[in-house]
Amino acid sequence: MQGGKSESVIPIPLGHTTSFLLSGSRYVLVDSGNPGSAAKILRQLASRGIDPRQVSLIVVTHGHRDHTGDLALLREKTGAPVAAHIDEVEALRRGVNLHLKPTGLSGRLLKSFSDEKKKGPPIEPDILINKEFDLKPYGVKGKIVSTPGHTPGSLSVILAGGKAIVGDLLMGGFIFKRKPRYPLFAHDRKRLERSVKMVLKLKPHILYTAHGGPLHPEDVARHIIKKKDRPPRRLRSRNK
Repeated sequence: MQGGKSESVIPIPLGHTTSFLLSGSRYVLVDSGNPGSAAKILRQLASRGIDPRQVSLIVVTHGHRDHTGDLALLREKTGAPVAAHIDEVEALRRGVNLHLKPTGLSGRLLKSFSDEKKKGPPIEPDILINKEFDLKPYGVKGKIVSTPGHTPGSLSVILAGGKAIVGDLLMGGFIFKRKPRYPLFAHDRKRLERSVKMVLKLKPHILYTAHGGPLHPEDVARHIIKKKDRPPRRLRSRNK
């Protein structure tokens, strides 16, 4: 599949996480999975007849290891610069997971079994983002926006056609993959909620997440936003 007439999103499954290839006149890769994922990503490119050198940019949604594996190798193979938010530089340079603050029981259980001191390959980003970033110079009609909350420098990609890649801003359910939920970890829950609302205001028609999904904005509004803003059942009963 060569660079098409309109932007498309090609999910690249990598075990329990997913990277995404954005197709326009050139290609933009979003995230790179766990360490050891480069071979799978390059095979996916080859299976679609895509020369790695057609990748013009690699976007890192945030600095957790399951999104940053093999970035240096992929940068070498593609020749593409790596772009990340300025607030993720420390995590990328150190190759460690930062800001693992659980949002619920599942996050607490996962954190208790994880090795937070385990390091991935460090990387120095080529492009530091601290405001809206236009992807048009890289062959894709869309923009990168700041969506903090999961981590301080989390990013999302909004394409002109209405598709959004949101990293770990949201996730699907463990069983029902398309049922939206908040991520297992959030550096700042309030900022996370504001970022979700901000993305919905941009009116995407589908949200691609690294874990589970894709999600429909209507489901996010119903299961995440309205549920949170709804008063407690006891209070609702008293107001009747």
